[in-house]
Amino acid sequence: MSKLRKHPLAVALPLTALLVVLAFFLPAQLSQWDDRALLDTPNIVREEERELFADSIRLTVPEKLLLLRSGDLSWLDLEDAGAGQVRVALVEGEAQISVSMEAELENAAADVQAEAEKNAQKWSARLSAAQSELRVLQRLGALPTLWSDTDVVELTSQREVIYIDQESQVSFTLYYMELTCAPYTVSLAVDAETGRILILTLRWTRGSAPSWGINGAMNFGTAWRDYWGLDGVDASWRSQYIQSILENTEGQLRNSGDFASAAEVSFTYDGQTLPVRLVCWASGSSRICSIQWNT
Repeated sequence: MSKLRKHPLAVALPLTALLVVLAFFLPAQLSQWDDRALLDTPNIVREEERELFADSIRLTVPEKLLLLRSGDLSWLDLEDAGAGQVRVALVEGEAQISVSMEAELENAAADVQAEAEKNAQKWSARLSAAQSELRVLQRLGALPTLWSDTDVVELTSQREVIYIDQESQVSFTLYYMELTCAPYTVSLAVDAETGRILILTLRWTRGSAPSWGINGAMNFGTAWRDYWGLDGVDASWRSQYIQSILENTEGQLRNSGDFASAAEVSFTYDGQTLPVRLVCWASGSSRICSIQWNT
């Protein structure tokens, strides 16, 4: 019989110690080797995968409406950069700031002109898209008839705002527009992603009340429900009080002089309630009447 058989502990004890050491250190070492392999191997994400990831964090129109109503948003006004051109250079360790020379200013002016033309084209396209959305809303019964296809509607003001949800840090952009063609002026807040109108104010001069057609405003609540993709709308929107806000603004002015009326239309989405504010007002002195929706 060999010495190993005579003394089994001589083998067992060192082997046990080796196994304990491996059990303690080997997992950590394997993890390091695996991390190194991941770092050394290029991780290429396909374009389709990036798009799917972006889609997964996009907010729906109802979700944006709920966030706007919650008031728990921070916002940033997006403004175009100025036309000035400034150079900053380090000379002997000190920063020196200088304005560009005349030729460079001419180049800068050309860049600004090109940017202005690009910006004008962007807002022109947005104006056309907003008019299309307004026509859709009119056909649905969500708005009265305003302009015909031949009316020249002007964009009289515009701005763009990015909103950020404080809790999730998800952001979305709205652009604000004022469209004018006498006797109506319409102020809009439009979802930049979908082109859907989320906020609307309609103003007109007294004696030019817009027409809701033969059916009146009887489809108002259901039309906005469908347009925004919500689940339901409370039937109380059909009350005589809300109908008078929509259809009889000038009639109330004749009866009582300057006045304002307000109500809420309640929608539902994914088990949540979305109350949307509806306001009308009229001024006898300025002869201006208005309907405000979700302002």
